[in-house]
Amino acid sequence: MLIPWLELDGAPARGPRTGPSAPGSTWWRLGTEADAEEIQDTAITQPLIVALSLLGYEQLEGAVKVPSDAPVAGHSVGELAAAAIAGVLTAEDAVALAAVRGAEMAKACALEPTSMAAVMLGDPSGRRPGWPITG
Repeated sequence: MLIPWLELDGAPARGPRTGPSAPGSTWWRLGTEADAEEIQDTAITQPLIVALSLLGYEQLEGAVKVPSDAPVAGHSVGELAAAAIAGVLTAEDAVALAAVRGAEMAKACALEPTSMAAVMLGDPSGRRPGWPITG
């Protein structure tokens, strides 16, 4: 999950260097060595998503000037990454909070059978029937 991002120029130097997403940590191992089956547990996936979101932001920040007063938003676990980008949480605290959130959600899901579904619609080319094509 993290490997493609780490291959970008300068990404390892800009990634979080302390806390749960630091090189050598459990999260680092899960993001670089774990297979899909190991990381599908929400207790593992959620902190990895936050760590990856922050690494992506740090990569973007190194490439373009992001205004300090730019609005930041996130949905679901992405709200934790957004809070870290906004300076409300540290990157390490956001990943740690995502780990607690994911673990608690995993416990709740273990109480009753649950599932998640994705609705896949549309033309693989990205065009929607009846929608105007521009550009």
